[in-house]
Amino acid sequence: MQHDNTLQVKTYVGEHTCTQLWENPTVKSTWISKKYGDSFKSNPQWLVRPFKQAVEKDYNTRVSRQQVYRAKEKALKLIEGSFNEQYSRIWDYCEELRKSNPRTTAMVKCDFQQQLGQPKFQRLYVCLRAAKEGFKAGCRPIIGLDECFLKSVYAGQLLTAMGINANNETWVIAFAVVESECKESWIWFLELLVKDCQIVNQFGFTIISDKQKGLLPAFEQVVPMCDNWFCARHLFSNYRLLFKAKSLRDKFWEASYATTVPHFTRAMEDLKKLSKDAYEWLTSPDKPPRHWSRDRPILSMFEYIRCKCLCLINHSHKLTEGTSSRPWHLLMN
Repeated sequence: MQHDNTLQVKTYVGEHTCTQLWENPTVKSTWISKKYGDSFKSNPQWLVRPFKQAVEKDYNTRVSRQQVYRAKEKALKLIEGSFNEQYSRIWDYCEELRKSNPRTTAMVKCDFQQQLGQPKFQRLYVCLRAAKEGFKAGCRPIIGLDECFLKSVYAGQLLTAMGINANNETWVIAFAVVESECKESWIWFLELLVKDCQIVNQFGFTIISDKQKGLLPAFEQVVPMCDNWFCARHLFSNYRLLFKAKSLRDKFWEASYATTVPHFTRAMEDLKKLSKDAYEWLTSPDKPPRHWSRDRPILSMFEYIRCKCLCLINHSHKLTEGTSSRPWHLLMN
């Protein structure tokens, strides 16, 4: 009733003949986002389809996929903030990393030449203290570099540096977001990485990559003494797009696994007989064989054989331990 907090029923119909309505025009994406905000805090990766099913079950109403998609975006925006807000908090984020994990490297690079008078974000590099210390203490002197495109509003590239620990598991060393994949951005990333990993004797390290744009010139400037290798699987993924025959694929792996120059040459000659185009693609100047094949110098080859022999001797020793008096320790030494 008007000007009163009571409700007056003027007409009452005891029997209803209308069907149940599943559409509720008052259920909007904004309303849904507020109702399920706490759910997205605990599960930000909640998929749209199960989210839609939960809304329909909880409120007994139909909602479209676009409605719940917009509701999810709004809920995450309320929780995480917009893209602009996130970029404005980068300095605070880096300071918090250094505060909570001392000796962590968190570097930001901005362009201060903007006419608007405000700095423009370019790059962010992070190397956690535990990551760098773990790499120096228990990882092999091998670093794998990779990149991927970012599909956010402002795009960019994500650069990563990975190591290999004693259990043959990957170890994240450092990661960075840069404006583009180019020589300057790789040089900036490598200089920080070399400093964090304390790579003084470059001859003892091997860097593996998939020939990203601008990376080879960056190697020559920052780590010219490191051994650089191409990832054969990345090379093969591009190779098989052009040459789909199984015989050509097999010859590629035969050449990449070759451990002697004659073996490699023979495999490449067989490949040339099968396809001249495939041979020319693999022998182009930007893909030198020393960066992707397994050719071993004489001392490395002998050392490889020695280690294999020691492993076999040690295995035989364990199998015959207690049943023979042979001087195994002399062989092992």
